[in-house]
Amino acid sequence: MYEDIADPWGWGLKKVGENPKPFSLSQNELFGDLRSVNVTEDGEILTEVECYFECGQSFVKLAYKIYKDLPYVDVNAYVLWNEREKALKLKIPTTQKSAFLGQTAFGMERLSLNGDECVAHRFVAMQGDDERVLAVYNKGTYSFANEDGAAYATLLRGVAYCAHPIDDRPLLPWERFVPYVEQGKHEFSFRMGVCELKELEKNAEEFCAPTFAVNAYPHGKETQLQGAVELNNANIALKALKKSKDGRFLFRLINNYDKEQKCVLQVQNMGKALRFTPYEVKTVSFDGEVLREESEMLI
Repeated sequence: MYEDIADPWGWGLKKVGENPKPFSLSQNELFGDLRSVNVTEDGEILTEVECYFECGQSFVKLAYKIYKDLPYVDVNAYVLWNEREKALKLKIPTTQKSAFLGQTAFGMERLSLNGDECVAHRFVAMQGDDERVLAVYNKGTYSFANEDGAAYATLLRGVAYCAHPIDDRPLLPWERFVPYVEQGKHEFSFRMGVCELKELEKNAEEFCAPTFAVNAYPHGKETQLQGAVELNNANIALKALKKSKDGRFLFRLINNYDKEQKCVLQVQNMGKALRFTPYEVKTVSFDGEVLREESEMLI
């Protein structure tokens, strides 16, 4: 927990919060008779641990899913936030200090290492001296920082709805009640693991858009895809699969890497060899008989 200001826009701020205060294991009755640390699952697939914390007037449950044969850990944070002019961050200490990377639209960029607040999409990654990274994937958290080898995800701020600094005027009226933003219950999901730099996009897609099943009863004479769609390069991600206006299947593929890549797209019994420049997006169409790389972004 950090000391913050009431200004929701962070006018002039480069860093969110100061004077950090750590949460401690809970001694409060909010969680009933539960112990502060509980192993809730321990089987062949995973071990799950729940921990309960408190600081100020706020409470956090952290749940860790530690998989037995997968190179990542899932972390879920359930927060009851009751603070005014405080900020909440999740700290991830690391030994990786060479580079701090964040996902942008169709690409990655290097982020600041001096503690300034940075914007990233579905992942940030701490890189050492090779192509391997410690990655943190998220579902809806877009504010991060890195300082002294530790990464921070900014989760909440206890700011007012309207507190715009104007000259030397007070930020808020003192004689009336002012509602504050983000108080109440919140939930955050993260996945942390080690992977190759070129696998970040694929791994983020797997975490943020998991496999789902839909009851479907196709009818008529429209072409149906048979079997799985396969890519033989882990760095090439399938971002969309849809029907075009003229009835063809359209595949949107992206190379989210700063080096040229090759891959083969396999659909039914047909394969299409593709070559991607750095961060290139391609469209491939399929009419049931021919896979064709398109020179324009069809809809």
